[in-house]
Amino acid sequence: MVDSDILIDAGMNIQQAVDCLKHHERQATLAVSIITKMELVVGCRDKNELRNTEKFFNRFQIVPVNENISEKT
Repeated sequence: MVDSDILIDAGMNIQQAVDCLKHHERQATLAVSIITKMELVVGCRDKNELRNTEKFFNRFQIVPVNENISEKT
């Protein structure tokens, strides 16, 4: 699971975050919660940013939140 802070930094092309994602992608399938995805979608300033954000999320598994997950967290 990838935290929104890393995703935001990678989206701003901060090299350390970009490298971190690339490193972990070579080792496993990366995932984000639907809540994390929505945090970034809400932050989009226009349709172009929204398209780029949606494209960016294609590389991640999106994990829904259900009652079981909510109780564990």
